[in-house]
Amino acid sequence: MVSVCRLRPEEAELMQLKPEHAKAIHDLYPANHMECVEVFEKLISALPAYGIFSNGELAAWMVQSYYGAMFSMQTRPEFRRKGYGIHLAKFLTNVVMSRGYIPFVVIRPENDASLSLYTKLGFERHYQTVRAILTPHGYSTGDQEANGD
Repeated sequence: MVSVCRLRPEEAELMQLKPEHAKAIHDLYPANHMECVEVFEKLISALPAYGIFSNGELAAWMVQSYYGAMFSMQTRPEFRRKGYGIHLAKFLTNVVMSRGYIPFVVIRPENDASLSLYTKLGFERHYQTVRAILTPHGYSTGDQEANGD
C-alpha cells in the first residue's frame, strides 16, 4: 500500500495519518458531538486514514471507519478549492477496494459539496439513512457534566 505520494509542486503531499492527528480531525468533524477523539485515534491506528499536508500542515483528511465506510473527509477552509478532497476520495476508494471492501460513504443530507464530489466520482445513492442519539430515560448531557463523568 502506498503511504506517501506527491500531489503538486507547492509542497502538498498525501501521507498516512497518525493518532496525534485525531484531535485536529475531531475538532472540525461536523458530528463531533456524536464521536469522541478516542474513536478517531483508534480508527487512524487500525484502518486506512490519509491526510494531505501542505507545507507540513494538515490541510485535508479522510478515514475508513470500523464499519467500512469512507468518512470524515474534511478540508480546512483555507485549503479548499485545490482538489485535495477529490484526490483523497480517489486514493482512499482504491485503498478500500484493494482491501476487499466495497467503498461507500454516508453523507449528511445538508452536505451538498460531498454529494457533488462523490457523484463526480461515480458513486450512486442507494439508501437514505437516519442517525439518532439515544440516551437513557431521564438522562441528559447536562447530567453527565454535572456528575463529572
